[in-house]
Amino acid sequence: MRLDGKVSIVTGGAKGIGQGISLRLAREGSRVVIAQRDPRTGKDTVRHIEEEGGAALFVPTDVSVKSQVDRLVEETLTCFSQIDVLVNNAAVTACYEPFLSLTPENWQRVIDVNLTGVFFCSQAVAKHMIKRGSGRIINIGSVGGLVPEKDAVHYCATKGGLVMLTKAMALDLSPYGILVNAVHPGAIRTAQVDELMKGQTAEEHLTATGRIPLGRFGEVDEVASIVAFLASDEASYFQGGSIVVDGGYLLT
Repeated sequence: MRLDGKVSIVTGGAKGIGQGISLRLAREGSRVVIAQRDPRTGKDTVRHIEEEGGAALFVPTDVSVKSQVDRLVEETLTCFSQIDVLVNNAAVTACYEPFLSLTPENWQRVIDVNLTGVFFCSQAVAKHMIKRGSGRIINIGSVGGLVPEKDAVHYCATKGGLVMLTKAMALDLSPYGILVNAVHPGAIRTAQVDELMKGQTAEEHLTATGRIPLGRFGEVDEVASIVAFLASDEASYFQGGSIVVDGGYLLT
């Protein structure tokens, strides 16, 4: 197991891609702290990990609130004494709204979670990692941060900002042995996506996957496996980079 003895925090770690990442890191030997606003899914994911023989902790957290992020770090250190990996996955994703009718409130909420939340979590965790002389911070971006999506200016702005935030953090944290990288998923099958697809015809499904050269949606574990790699010693010389997991979507 590549992460045996490690402790990982996964924000938004109890749903969709985040849950897949939490489960994969636990299977790689890491103890996992799940930061999630929803207690039900958070506790369910902890139970899932424990049933598989792993160790996990749920800490209810809104990453856009600094006091809650500080509590997350404190509870992690109290329970596990260290933090080796931070996966910044929490994000507002279902937020399509035309630019001309986008409200200041909706704009700010997406900025607060998708960008400021990454800053809060990364800064708080990095201060601990510096004392240990090592660490991994992995930011979950999106192809929406690399190419524009219609009616998603707030989402694209935050995911585009995450690209440069990753690079700038990597530059500042390199002297302390902390590696900062990003993963940019494309269309990934989650429970939310499956629900949306239930009413689709075969033709509509083909339209949805038509621009993906591999001809299908990705699976959650296909993202989680990249995160596990970046969290491991195998990625010890990978710094400030991005890995796109999109089935070739950006090629079209």
